[in-house]
Amino acid sequence: MLNNLIEESLTGNSDIELAMSNVLAAKAQLNLVNSYRFPQINLQGGTNQTKNSKETKAPNELKFSNNFGLASVLNYELDLWGAAVNASESAKKTFLATGYSKAAVRLSVISNVTISYFNLLALDKQIYLTEKLIEAQTEIYKLNQKLYHLGVGDSISVSEATSELALTNLSLPPLKQQRHEQETALKILVGRTPENIVNGLIYRNKPIDYFPALPVLPKILPSELLESKDRILKRQSRIY
Repeated sequence: MLNNLIEESLTGNSDIELAMSNVLAAKAQLNLVNSYRFPQINLQGGTNQTKNSKETKAPNELKFSNNFGLASVLNYELDLWGAAVNASESAKKTFLATGYSKAAVRLSVISNVTISYFNLLALDKQIYLTEKLIEAQTEIYKLNQKLYHLGVGDSISVSEATSELALTNLSLPPLKQQRHEQETALKILVGRTPENIVNGLIYRNKPIDYFPALPVLPKILPSELLESKDRILKRQSRIY
């Protein structure tokens, strides 16, 4: 069920859509830059040779560049100094950085859905145990009160039972409020109403052994785990 919630959150979450649009925009920019590396039609005729000044010369640029133009023929400025290549590499790096941003957003949504899901299950269990405790303390209070009226109990036991029951009752509303807030948070992430979640469309009030055991993490983390960190990859991709 958790997998279904995560899939829904990735499908409908606006942050994911924004990240995907950024990736598409970066991809379009990359395609646009690459288009300048291919011949373009130029209807002007003539041939000219231009000398580049030292101030405007790009890195690795030749001293002279040639523009060939004839009516209805290809005009292609020879890519001899690698300026377009450098621009294309820059666009690629921007695209990669945007891709890592998308991965980071996806990971953030997945982790928040997972945390909210298990927090909700934990609050369900805590509320269930608190309500059971209230039932038990109520029976203890009634028993002490009955014994007191029969003359075999004392007022201290009644007072203690009353105080314990009152304290437990006071702890229940905050727990229910926390659960409501957690339901709302999960609703925002997944796109469901709290009623859908409350009415059993996710597994709740299940015993702890219902869920599969968590995998055991290695004592020494592999280097690949660090390499997969999105922030590191994003920064590396922007280093020229």
